[in-house]
Amino acid sequence: MMNRIVESLQNRKNCLLESPTGTGKTLALLCASLGWLSHKYGKITGCAYNRTLPTPLVLLKVMMNSLYLDIVTCSHCNESESPYIDGDFVEDNWNLKCCCDKQEPDEKIPQIYFGTRTHKQITQIIRELSKTKYKTTKMSILASRQHTCIHPRIAKSDNVTDNCQNMLLNGMCPYDKPKGVVKLQRALAHLERNGTWDIEDLVDALTPVPSCPYFTARKLSQTAHIVFCPYNYILDPVLRDTVSIALEGNIFIFDEAHNIEEACRESSSLTLTDGQLKLANEDLLRLIDQFDCHTVQVHALQNMLSGISQLMQLTRSRLVSLGETAESSQVWSGHEIAALMSTVSLGPKEIKKTHEHFNKLSSDQNTRPSKENKDDDQLKLRSATSTLFKSLFTLLEFLYRNDMHHLDDYRVVLTETISYVRTSEGAFDSDITSLSQNLSFKKSRMDLLM
Repeated sequence: MMNRIVESLQNRKNCLLESPTGTGKTLALLCASLGWLSHKYGKITGCAYNRTLPTPLVLLKVMMNSLYLDIVTCSHCNESESPYIDGDFVEDNWNLKCCCDKQEPDEKIPQIYFGTRTHKQITQIIRELSKTKYKTTKMSILASRQHTCIHPRIAKSDNVTDNCQNMLLNGMCPYDKPKGVVKLQRALAHLERNGTWDIEDLVDALTPVPSCPYFTARKLSQTAHIVFCPYNYILDPVLRDTVSIALEGNIFIFDEAHNIEEACRESSSLTLTDGQLKLANEDLLRLIDQFDCHTVQVHALQNMLSGISQLMQLTRSRLVSLGETAESSQVWSGHEIAALMSTVSLGPKEIKKTHEHFNKLSSDQNTRPSKENKDDDQLKLRSATSTLFKSLFTLLEFLYRNDMHHLDDYRVVLTETISYVRTSEGAFDSDITSLSQNLSFKKSRMDLLM
């Protein structure tokens, strides 16, 4: 099995492996890929002194000693282009480069992305890695904010991601950037002293600093030789772009790949709520007030949101009650929803044009002057709004591509939920209700297509 893995890596080929439970597939994947990378790294590294994978402490010293500079040195190179500066008084800078060799390597060193179904499986795999000779390989873990947030209030909230993004937008998160580079250096050095670590170890190490584990892990992943993450970080185009995973030239391993079909289906599906549409529209209105231009782009995006809202309202009459529950729903085939979307100006041509407006807004909004002197972050779309549009355009691209050849692969579900409010006497008041709708674009299961 290890021979097949190495052969596929050497020849840049795909490899599908199947073996009974308990035969050591995970260890074979880890050792074969890291062994090949170690051999490959020794050939193409730009540093003449490092012919094997450097230990995390060496790389940590390289990175952290110059965290706040635009320069780093390797363990054998003492050349420095900048004087020593006390890290407690200088902003951090993550732009890293090595002085020992001024020439960039001719070939990019590939990174290994090791995908699993759950975060719990990552912990198990790292435990296996710690038993091998490659336990000191430079690594990182990509995990959600729910697993990494150390803010005492945000970490306990119902929506950690949105609350975190709002705090970052307003510059209110005290853990966004490390206040003391030396303390962060010591924390990471202690973390990596024994080799491998999992996400809980990272959180425990950075909480006293304090520094955000979520963004630290993402920074570490930029220079790690192996990165562990759930499937969706690799498969979901929006999430993959968010964490800057490049498909070109890197190695991707899917452990327990019989689970990947469901992960692919989830990555090509989307659920929208009327509340999300309302917040996104409010964010667009804020941009109109603050920018001197971009009204054309903002209005195009508002029209798109309006079309989706119209679609949800037009089809309310078709909702079917789900028995005694407070939910009603309606299901459409891909062809049916494509016809309905054309009636509200959300056909392929309109979506393509709106996507161009979104791209222009995203690329230009950092360079346009505002009517008031405000921080640059205040002049951007909220992260949640930007992600919503990216997910929408990605989903609709899947739906419309190849002359709508894939319409039969999708089902669209509109669900309306009524939430009853409990009165002070403890009973439910039917006159005090909250009505919400969500529209789900779901990739169909194979058995529905047979």
